[in-house]
Amino acid sequence: MTSPVLCSPQATATVCVHILDENDNHPAFRQQQYETTLDEGPFTLNSFNITVSAADQDEGPNGTVTYAIVDGNIYDTFAVHDIT
Repeated sequence: MTSPVLCSPQATATVCVHILDENDNHPAFRQQQYETTLDEGPFTLNSFNITVSAADQDEGPNGTVTYAIVDGNIYDTFAVHDIT
């Protein structure tokens, strides 16, 4: 009798980020690309996984960068802090 082969199923997802700007200087992310790994299971529920950071050279409120998930977040699986 042979032992069963245990495998670890994997999946890959790509997240596309669209930057919207309303004035002359556009926000820029500090890195060209961000990568992370998220394990499936109860230990990742409500866990902090990755930090992305962007800056805008505009002054005052026009220089504030905010973040949001606007589409495709079925069942509210993911969450972002809008400013941090």
